Amino acid sequence: MESLKTSITLPLKADKLYKAWLTSKEHSAFTGGEAKVSSKVGGKFTAWGGYITGKNIELKANKKIVQSWRTSEFPENAPD
Repeated sequence: MESLKTSITLPLKADKLYKAWLTSKEHSAFTGGEAKVSSKVGGKFTAWGGYITGKNIELKANKKIVQSWRTSEFPENAPD
């Protein structure tokens, strides 16, 4: 299975980013697209009005967010 790891440094505190990424209202404001987000491991999310779907794999408060992602353009049999 292929994997992708990406990293970026942003000019804000980790707790603010963590909350923004895992709160529907703040994620929507942060990205500019409608999002429905769970803040629990195993919880599902949608972003950009359903264009992106996925689930939370691993969460460490204010430290780490690991998610599986896919878009509505992925072939049905393609891995997240």
